[in-house]
Amino acid sequence: MIDGSAGSEGVLFVVATPIGNLGDITLRAIDVLKGVDYYAGENFESLLRIASRFFPDKKISKRNFFKMNQATERKIAPKIVSVLQKGHDVALLTDAGTPSISDPGWMVADLAQKRGIRVVPIPGPSAFVAAFSASGFEPAPFVFIGFLPRKGRASFLKKYAPPHFRGHFIVYVSPHRLREELRFLRDFFGGEREAFLVKELTKVYERYWRAPLEELVKKVYSFDEHESKGEWVLVIRGNK
Repeated sequence: MIDGSAGSEGVLFVVATPIGNLGDITLRAIDVLKGVDYYAGENFESLLRIASRFFPDKKISKRNFFKMNQATERKIAPKIVSVLQKGHDVALLTDAGTPSISDPGWMVADLAQKRGIRVVPIPGPSAFVAAFSASGFEPAPFVFIGFLPRKGRASFLKKYAPPHFRGHFIVYVSPHRLREELRFLRDFFGGEREAFLVKELTKVYERYWRAPLEELVKKVYSFDEHESKGEWVLVIRGNK
């Protein structure tokens, strides 16, 4: 068990970064990103975009950046932990939002925990939390799935259907599966179930729709190709 006390090893900071609007970054996140020795994430350019805006005087090199994605994280994690064990601090971040939430990061944090290294969260933006906070749905229990599996969705969701679970249900939806996925969820939960659909949170084309699933399906089928683009969050209201 890690007690949070300082040791000779470095600290792994799990840093949440903006999901669109750079103004959402926290002062603490800026301080951490300015101060660490190494970085780990999906995209070096995402880090540079933040650095050029908030701490342009610090020179950041790819030599101090561990590039990883969901396919390579298990291989890269030991290298990051090795740097931590030598006393260097590392900032773990993702392209947007909070690491490990439908993004890489958990394997690095898990291995660091097992090696007795401090893992410190730097809270900040998370798309599903932001969407739920604006939905106007009562603060009942909810389940966050992330992206639904491509196969076996019905059997996967049965554990979350009444009477087993009556809380809210939150998913991420990719643009190329938007119509098909909303139609599936309408059929699974029922067209009368109220939901809150969000497009491109915090970005220029941010949009919101709250309506029964049947109406939301009709809405997305009316979109042209441009309107369907972007990142989507769907909050399905719990069964009262």
